Amino acid sequence: MKFSGILRYMYSQSGAELIPAARELEYVRQYVDLQKLRLNHHTTVNLIVEAVHAQALIPPMILITFVEMHLKYGHFVQ
Repeated sequence: MKFSGILRYMYSQSGAELIPAARELEYVRQYVDLQKLRLNHHTTVNLIVEAVHAQALIPPMILITFVEMHLKYGHFVQ
């Protein structure tokens, strides 16, 4: 279910120039939830997101690059 939601987002937003930040943040949440399933029990991932301007328009898929890098290399802020 999570994977299909991620694919649906990627397909539907690929042509958009700008989208609401809230929609992008929901995609990031779904992506992190999916990645948590593949991580072992020694890894804890906590995602805390506060969107002050949730309706601000941003380019789609701009935040996921940073999230992927942090999940891949383990650079997390505590």
